[in-house]
Amino acid sequence: ANMQHAQGKFVDGRAKAVAERGPWEELRTHCAALRDRVIANLDAYLVEFERNVAAADGLALAARVSCEVDPENEYPANYTGHLRAVLKDGSVREECQPCLRGGARQPLARADIVKKFRANLAYGGMAAERAERLLALLEGLPALAELGTLSAFRD
Repeated sequence: ANMQHAQGKFVDGRAKAVAERGPWEELRTHCAALRDRVIANLDAYLVEFERNVAAADGLALAARVSCEVDPENEYPANYTGHLRAVLKDGSVREECQPCLRGGARQPLARADIVKKFRANLAYGGMAAERAERLLALLEGLPALAELGTLSAFRD
């Protein structure tokens, strides 16, 4: 009886939230497109973020940040994250990440791995043409008879 009551409250609450939101599917489609755009441009956003942090004296903010280890955390079996921010007005904002994106519980698709590979090499200063040659070499690694060709990518 308690479970049915709780389930009914959940279903009713969700129905009310959907009704209040209006075009739910339109919002879902918009959010999916926003997520895809952010992921597609994440490397550029990170560079912009770094530049903006430096311009806004982000180190002063960083000096007011503290870190606490949660003894109940599953690390290293699972990489989680929990951010709790207390604002000037005393209000609290929290966000939790239950697992590492790209980890065992939320693996990346191959296309996302390749995209991240390219973005990391670009961020590290490797020319796109050279990165593509390295990617091709790595993708053919299982069939490669001689590993000496990898030495061409040492800097």
